[in-house]
Amino acid sequence: MKNLLKDKAFMKTMLTLALPITLQNFITSSLNLVDNLMVGRLGEEAIAAVGLANQYFFIFMLCISGINAGASVFMSQYWGKKDVSNIKKVLGLDITIG
Repeated sequence: MKNLLKDKAFMKTMLTLALPITLQNFITSSLNLVDNLMVGRLGEEAIAAVGLANQYFFIFMLCISGINAGASVFMSQYWGKKDVSNIKKVLGLDITIG
């Protein structure tokens, strides 16, 4: 682990991948906050409804993220085998489902 933190190429690659994901999560969280701020003027029942809907949205996004993570494992294994045809199949299935 200490060697990875000293490896500048690894850190650059990791940040290149991590920053867009972090930004996406921030935007998603901000969406829920803005929903609550806008609906807050309508009353307690409306806020409760938005809170309930956000819980379903979170579970949906969690499932989609799990499917995408699983597909990326398969695609990585196929990439290591240089099996592009199966990568296309997994990617197509991942896009269809997720």
